[in-house]
Amino acid sequence: MKKFLTILLFIPFLGFAKGEIDWMDYDDARALNSEKPIFVFGEMKFCSTCQAMKEEVFSQPEIASLLNESFIPVKNTSFITGNHKFKDLKNKEGKPLKIVGSPAYVMITGDEYKLAYGYKSPEEMKKMLEFVLSEPKS
Repeated sequence: MKKFLTILLFIPFLGFAKGEIDWMDYDDARALNSEKPIFVFGEMKFCSTCQAMKEEVFSQPEIASLLNESFIPVKNTSFITGNHKFKDLKNKEGKPLKIVGSPAYVMITGDEYKLAYGYKSPEEMKKMLEFVLSEPKS
């Protein structure tokens, strides 16, 4: 019985130990109205670089922990490029922001965002996330 209880108490922590990220939907993340920045991972369904990001970077416990604790992590999967649209964010031309490549990363604080593309090593991802967290809030 003791072993069973110990296992039950340990189960909630297994995901974090393995480096799992608690991804959510963008609209749900926005509805939270949290002070935390939103981190969006935009991936294409059959993108090998996106798959590498999931296996080599987002699976790292340090990256998963940073995203789960300091951001609202969102994963947006599409079958075609340019299908990721954000009606509530505007690009430089004043049109709705659209991701036009993958993998893509959008870090959103309020109505401001930073956009990056391509493979990022765990070290590069950590620096990018820490940079967003270190910026003064406007």
